[in-house]
Amino acid sequence: MNSDVYALIDTALKIGLGALIAAAAGYIKIRAIAANDKEKEFREVRKQIIINSTEKMEPYFSSTENYLSKLDSLARQGFPAGQTNLAELKPFKKMDHAFCMLRNDRAAAISSLHLIGVHSIDQISKRLIAVENKMRLPIVFESTLPSHEEVTSLIEENTKIVHDFYEVLNQELADVYQ
Repeated sequence: MNSDVYALIDTALKIGLGALIAAAAGYIKIRAIAANDKEKEFREVRKQIIINSTEKMEPYFSSTENYLSKLDSLARQGFPAGQTNLAELKPFKKMDHAFCMLRNDRAAAISSLHLIGVHSIDQISKRLIAVENKMRLPIVFESTLPSHEEVTSLIEENTKIVHDFYEVLNQELADVYQ
């Protein structure tokens, strides 16, 4: 065979090999871009779930604070702890109904956070429910007013819970951007 044929074969192989290398590099780059896009999308969804959970929890926190504030107001006005007449509890019945409706939002928010792996919210959720029960039990089921000390203790615990909730979500949000 003459040298022209060898040169032609050599050139064809070089072109073919170059095309193969370019195709492989392009494929690898496209896969990397796609993986990065998936990661970006996951971070965006995670961020949105955290924000939505916060928005769902805020009315619940506000309602809890209003409920506790009302209890504190009665205690400061000198209403004695223990048995009371139903007229004194009437404002709580309306508040309690609205409060109970917000528990569904609380449950949805906690569930959404579990979905993205924020399991540290479990302890906070348990503490929230404990405060809610201590707050509602005397009023709704026993028709009694808690003592001022009990109300003060519930207010302090609720404040800590709200702080801890936002601290966990702030950390989760920071992790989204790392």
